[in-house]
Amino acid sequence: MKLPLAVKTVVRRVKPMGMGWSNESMYGAWNRHCLVNGVQGGVQFPLDKSMARRGLFSMLVPDEAEKLAKEMLLTVKEIARLNGADMGKENALVINVALRYCRRCIDLNYHSAVYQHVALARCPLHTTVFHDVCHHCHKPVVPTFASVIEYPFECPNCKLALGRSAARETDASEASAVDTMITDRRRVLAATKPSFHWRFTFSSEQSERLGTPSNPVASRHYQRLCVWQADRSSAHWPRFLEEHLTVTGNSRSTGGIWSPYAQVEAAQRVLLWLRQACYAHELAAVTLAYRLGRYPRGLRIDVHTSLISAAIYKLASAYGLVQDMVMFFESDATDLKGPAKAQLGRTVARYGATAAGEPELDFRLMQLEMLGMFAKLLLMHRHQAPTTEVSWLELPHELEFAPAWFKIIVPSQPFQYVIRPRVNEASLRRLIARKWNHELCLEHPILANEAEFWGHNRLDSLWRTNGGGPNMPNTNPEFLLSNPKLRDNRSLAKVFGTGQQLGRNYEAPGFGTVITPAARLPIERGSRII
Repeated sequence: MKLPLAVKTVVRRVKPMGMGWSNESMYGAWNRHCLVNGVQGGVQFPLDKSMARRGLFSMLVPDEAEKLAKEMLLTVKEIARLNGADMGKENALVINVALRYCRRCIDLNYHSAVYQHVALARCPLHTTVFHDVCHHCHKPVVPTFASVIEYPFECPNCKLALGRSAARETDASEASAVDTMITDRRRVLAATKPSFHWRFTFSSEQSERLGTPSNPVASRHYQRLCVWQADRSSAHWPRFLEEHLTVTGNSRSTGGIWSPYAQVEAAQRVLLWLRQACYAHELAAVTLAYRLGRYPRGLRIDVHTSLISAAIYKLASAYGLVQDMVMFFESDATDLKGPAKAQLGRTVARYGATAAGEPELDFRLMQLEMLGMFAKLLLMHRHQAPTTEVSWLELPHELEFAPAWFKIIVPSQPFQYVIRPRVNEASLRRLIARKWNHELCLEHPILANEAEFWGHNRLDSLWRTNGGGPNMPNTNPEFLLSNPKLRDNRSLAKVFGTGQQLGRNYEAPGFGTVITPAARLPIERGSRII
């Protein structure tokens, strides 16, 4: 009896409609390929078994790219473009591993490779903030070649659809239009900026509008609430551990605990994202550094620069990297011509809703760009201050426009910052509105080393110009600070007399020894500090 010959099954693949879109990602293309051709997993997985658990946003070796191109009826060059290989030399660091998607685009079963770039925070067409996690279970979605077969356009954690469940006849044409409207990828990434409404919300899951102050000086409590709150929509910030890491061991996670190598890689992704977000304000920060080098009196409320550039300068000054900041920027901008350099360093104007002459703080953008400059300096100074040895908790939280602060360096101990908040927005309004009895409210005064702070800024000039009320006894600052009854009673008015010498020479970070202007410009009699 003759046995029947084994018939070799030939799998015929069909190229789905839209395959080869110029800006589509591997996630969208592999999803549609599996749906149209009925690709099955398990033992019938069409690729190598080693690729089953490979992430869709990971780099492929040449052999894997050739096999995948043969399976999807594409060229190797098209496969590389689906992976986003054209969006940066260090592609492994600028492409997010977790899925980042726009709700309106995913409804069309469309996902662009540009959405995975760390510098893009929102959809360039719909201006909606990208979701870094599933909007159902709030867990990161890390798609693999095998998981997409079982859960197409779905979250593998909660098994729910990421987009609209009911398809429409116009979905394919609208997705094609979206891919065409994205145009050139590099142009989209170069023109990234946050949408106007983003600064009024905490995160993408919260829609409460915040009463932003229309004054350039914001309260510390408001900034701490808005700027330094952990962003729940981010897949990286809550998982970035603040500890000293050593780059050793396996790069994969074991037992749900990320290896040190994976933690460092996640930190570098965030740093590169922040670095690109702040690049437009570096020239303004360098200009500010030159100005303060000639007139080292600290930051003023009336400085003609963006708040972000001021924060960039303060961070560079805190770590003693002002000269390095100037050198790094000039070396990066050597190939640019005059108009291009001017456009790169253009100061972004922000105005309040009530008066066009009053700038409005964009807290979200300030956070990203301020940390971005700090990240860039760390990356370029990696041999001296690696990212694994610097904690974000060391940064000052009271980032008002005109505080006085300095860094204390003790051998074999972490850095310490002493910060003296200058004013809140309510006090500034009273200061400008009144002509004779001006008041300045200092919240949480620093009691130690009070005389070493900068004793002059724009507010002090207003006191001296407009005069003050009558003098009171016991106006010596040292007496007020040493007396526990007066020191602990915050409601007690502390009045400085004529000619009090509040400042003395000290080593200011960034530009050497400074003679504080308060030693030369006495505060007028009767200027009250509450």
